[in-house]
Formats: sequence, C-alpha cells, structure tokens
Amino acid sequence: MATAASAQVCTGTTTNFGFTGALDTYTVPAGVTSANIIVRGAAGGSNPGSTFAGGLGAEVSGDFPVTPGTVLTILVGGSGGTTNGGGGGSFVTDSSNTPIAIAGGGGGSGDGDDSPTKDGQAGSAGAAGTGGGSSGGTAGNGGTNDGTSGFLAGSGGGLLTDGADGWTAGSGGDAFVNGGAGANVGFGVGGFGGGGNGSGFVVGGGGGGYSGGGGGGNTPAGGVGGGGGSFLAAGATNTSALSGVNAGDGSIVICENAVGPAPPTPGGATPIPTLPVWALLLLCLLVPAIGMLVASGNRQRLRT
Repeated sequence: MATAASAQVCTGTTTNFGFTGALDTYTVPAGVTSANIIVRGAAGGSNPGSTFAGGLGAEVSGDFPVTPGTVLTILVGGSGGTTNGGGGGSFVTDSSNTPIAIAGGGGGSGDGDDSPTKDGQAGSAGAAGTGGGSSGGTAGNGGTNDGTSGFLAGSGGGLLTDGADGWTAGSGGDAFVNGGAGANVGFGVGGFGGGGNGSGFVVGGGGGGYSGGGGGGNTPAGGVGGGGGSFLAAGATNTSALSGVNAGDGSIVICENAVGPAPPTPGGATPIPTLPVWALLLLCLLVPAIGMLVASGNRQRLRT
C-alpha cells in the first residue's frame, strides 16, 4: 500500500539502471542538489509447477537531497526466474553503504500455502515465509531460520547481514555489504540482490531487501517465501512506498531535479556601461560644434 503522496515529476536529466547482475555507480553532477529517485525490487521466482506464484517487488520513490560529486552505489535486483528463488532487492546507497532508497524483492513461489506477504514490503521489515517458514529480518538484517517446519528454504539477505541458510549451507542470500549475490545451491536459485534459495517449486526462498524475507517451509504444505523490506532515508520529500507492484527484474531511475541559476555574488559592484573609443572621439568633435551652433543662434536672435 502507498504510505505517502507520489513523488513529484522531474524534468531534468534522467539516468536509468536495469538489471546487470553487478554493482554500478552514479556520480551526482555539478550544480545538482536534489534528485528524484524511483527504486523497484525484483519479483520472486515462479515455477510453472508451483500452485502459487512468487511475490511481486516493492517500489519506493522520493526527492532526495544530494551533494555534487558524491558517488552513489547502485544495485538492481534480479528476479527468481522460472524456479522459486526469492527476488533480489534493489539498492541505492552512498559510498559508505549508508542507505538512501531500497525496494524489497518478492518471495519465491510455493506449492500449498499462499500469503500476500510474499510481495516485497513497503515497510522496513522482511515478511515471514509460510508453511511453517522463517521470520523476516528487521533493522537491515537478513531473514532468519526460526521456522517450525522440518524443511526450510533459504532466507533473503538484508543490507547488513546475510539471510540465514535453510535446509542446506549456502541457501541464504548475501547481504548488500557482502556483494548482494543471490543464493545458488541449485533448484530454486535466488535473484541478485540477496534472494534466498528455494527448493525448486514446492518451498519458496525469501526475498532480498533492506531487511530480508524469511524462507518458506513445508508444514503442512509448501509455503511461499516472505517478501523483503524497503527503506527511504530521512530528509526525503514527496515519498511513496508501495508493496507488490513490480514484475520481473528490478530497476532504478535517477532524475536530476531542475536547479535555478546561481545567485549574484554578494557585494559585487554593478559595472558602469562604457563606450568604444571611436564613439568617444565622435562625441568630442560633436559637442563643441553643437555649442558653437547654439551660440550662433543666440547672437542671431539678439540682433533681431
């Protein structure tokens, strides 16, 4: 659901980032102090053999204060594809990994236990997987492995910590600070951006995001993975956060808000208009001539 009004329309230069499977960067141009940023997380994988499809990615947006010359780190999440790994979150941070805008990825598909919380979340916490699955992470951490089922899929990675492993080592998605790779132990490979590994089609992996989603379980039936959490930095205006709106891979759009002309330099003197040399010489010749004509006219009137 939306948590605030939509971000303002931006008319400046726009840079679009699509899924590449690698980190990217964006340098704030000179003179730009505000940017409109739209971030979409990736969808969870949907295996055709699953009864319930994977969750959709979240979307966050807003106008953010920026500093010219600052380098931002960009990660666009990848979907869980046609298996049932969790979708990757999409991230915009500064060079020290301080988050600016993050959109959670959707959880992977499941075979018997559905829930709307499989979608990438508008809030910061990751959602739990169903079917006795694990809890989502909070405060920028990956999803847990506290599920009650005897079989657990991998949980999604968060900004700061990896998602917990499920039924086997390496099934939890990597944290953003650790590179953001999706878990890959076969079957339901997680999407880039911290997606957790699913079982293939029965139990879905957790989505990556600011906080990772929990992996699904298999009690009493195969559950979907929980969606990853989202984030908007303090100081942003015209913000919006939407759960479950993006299908396929994630995306990031950065638009430089229009900046007005620089104010005049304080204390600067107003320049005095000047004439070219030829005009000054012409004036020097004309002024005496005009004076003589005026004087001659006055003498003529006195005689009459």
